[in-house]
Amino acid sequence: MRRRGETLLELTAAIGLLSLVFFALLMMVPGSFFTLPKAEHQMAANHRAEEILNQFAARPFSEMQPGRRALPTTTLDDGTSLAASLEIQAGDPPLARNLRRITVRLEWQDRQKRQVLVRHRRLCNLQR
Repeated sequence: MRRRGETLLELTAAIGLLSLVFFALLMMVPGSFFTLPKAEHQMAANHRAEEILNQFAARPFSEMQPGRRALPTTTLDDGTSLAASLEIQAGDPPLARNLRRITVRLEWQDRQKRQVLVRHRRLCNLQR
């Protein structure tokens, strides 16, 4: 009676393949710990920029005088500070009185380096 079983070569190959899969998964876990906060900061900055743009778009057009100004800093739950600035530019002549370009710039310090997010919106004051 012959008994069939795994040979030492098959067992070694199976252990080698499983260890490769295990180490590949193990290498992904630390990377996700660094990527998740960065993505959360980016998402919070996007949300804040859209919030600022919407607030200024809702104001009367006459209040949108060209210039640059700093906006209040927003602090996230993890203590990260988002420094915001706003710039309003007039359109090119002859439409300078009726066109505005609003630029919001947000900056924050991530683990590795300083991050910057810039968003623009163009607004028009059409009178019929």
